[in-house]
Amino acid sequence: MSSPPRARAKLVTIVRRSRSPKPFPFLSLPAELRNQIYSLCILGRPHDGSSSGGTPPTNLICVVGSRFCLGDHQPIVTRINRQMRHEALSLFYRENVFTFNFDCDRDTRWPYPHDFFSHWLGIIGPSNTRNLRCVKIASPVLHVRNLTITFGDSFPSGKLALEMAGDFFENTWIRPEQRQRSLWLLETFLINGFEAGEGELVARVEDVTEMVDLLWRFQKKIEGCSHPVPGLGKGTDYCEKCGVWRFRRTRGTLD
Repeated sequence: MSSPPRARAKLVTIVRRSRSPKPFPFLSLPAELRNQIYSLCILGRPHDGSSSGGTPPTNLICVVGSRFCLGDHQPIVTRINRQMRHEALSLFYRENVFTFNFDCDRDTRWPYPHDFFSHWLGIIGPSNTRNLRCVKIASPVLHVRNLTITFGDSFPSGKLALEMAGDFFENTWIRPEQRQRSLWLLETFLINGFEAGEGELVARVEDVTEMVDLLWRFQKKIEGCSHPVPGLGKGTDYCEKCGVWRFRRTRGTLD
């Protein structure tokens, strides 16, 4: 696929050559050129890749951010007619990376028993779900900077790569009073199917929605604990009744 500047130049040339007052016959253009034009309308915010380096630039679409917002993120070009909607949406979900922040739920009464991601899949429908290629989920409560989910051609199977946030390693090696909680989190991830990879934890599963929902429920279990526990001056406390290490917010959301 040509770069956006080249595609834009082609589009300008075509429009300038058209002197007719009749509507431009967009659907008569070759499919390759239509896709180049769609890409100018549907690509999300450019991003230079993850902190690990060496990754190609990605285009991010924020579905759930620091504030709760599960709105309609489909571009306007998908509302013109049925054929253009079908063609543009297939590119929209295939070429973008969709991001979720599970931490925003702490100030919102989420009315459903399942997580944001599963709910969003129900909204966009099976045909669009099959075109998904990459999703990123963050959870400061679990010290997860990015849970990157990549899909092949057989949704819902896929690969999950879990990148821990910087404070997780600080807690593990620099802050002895919080080390037990960090090791408990790591053990929980390993027990539930993750394996050590190159700088991250990875898991290949038949249904990624089950793994995402498991992590979401794990976060809800931690946040839902309200029993009084000793050690109020520390950043985290262990609750024997719930069997979880509580997460205390001392400086807002994590990196």
